[in-house]
Amino acid sequence: NTNIVINIATARFTKFTSCVFYNNTKPSAGGSEDFSIGTTAAGQTANTVISNCIFYGIKYGLIVGGTATGDTSSITNSAFIASSAEVMALSNITASIYNCSFYSCVTGLRVRSGSVVNAYNCLLNQCTTAFSNAGTLTENYNRFIGNTSNVSNTGTYTAGANSTAVGITGVEAGYSLLHNLTNAVMFGSVSGSQNTSFGTASGAPAADLFGVTWTGTSPDAGAITYRNIGAGQYFPTERNASTITIAPGSTSQSIELYL
Repeated sequence: NTNIVINIATARFTKFTSCVFYNNTKPSAGGSEDFSIGTTAAGQTANTVISNCIFYGIKYGLIVGGTATGDTSSITNSAFIASSAEVMALSNITASIYNCSFYSCVTGLRVRSGSVVNAYNCLLNQCTTAFSNAGTLTENYNRFIGNTSNVSNTGTYTAGANSTAVGITGVEAGYSLLHNLTNAVMFGSVSGSQNTSFGTASGAPAADLFGVTWTGTSPDAGAITYRNIGAGQYFPTERNASTITIAPGSTSQSIELYL
């Protein structure tokens, strides 16, 4: 429908962990937020925590607080996929964003006036606007790949010296499973990805969205590290045991084997 799906409007210290939010029916033209979390009570902090979650097709997420002073909200190890609007708006809160992936979103992260946000180790790919800032935004160790605009800023913005807009996305899109190769996690870093070890360990989670320790020397950019979830299998045309006899006097012989 076009109403708010999750509306927790008068609560503090709300926590979502290991959740999947999947839009099955709401049209892209639907008006209200898919979810709204926090409090608008003056002087009260939201202290909202979102960790290890997947958001698919979600439109207009909102975390709101009564004051940014003293707030400890955070979003870590979460993947946001295919949003027709802004995935997450942060209003009047202080928040830390670590190791999140944003794929094909109109706006990945919107920082509204009055909010203070630090964003690190994120992968932002094919967004119309990756970061939109009207508050105070500090970012570093982020990979901006294939976005129309990486940052739209009307507030206070500190660009990361270690962030980059160079390279490719470097995530699994189904190729390995399609061809019976080593099966990597969808939307996770591929083997040898530019995401591997790109991030900083300072303040970051020790493991990825699925609880797997980062495969590199430091955290990846994005929510999902490289992991082989099962070797592919090759099925030969024949599996018959055969005896090969070379004819007497032969100087050469061609044999076709299926291994």
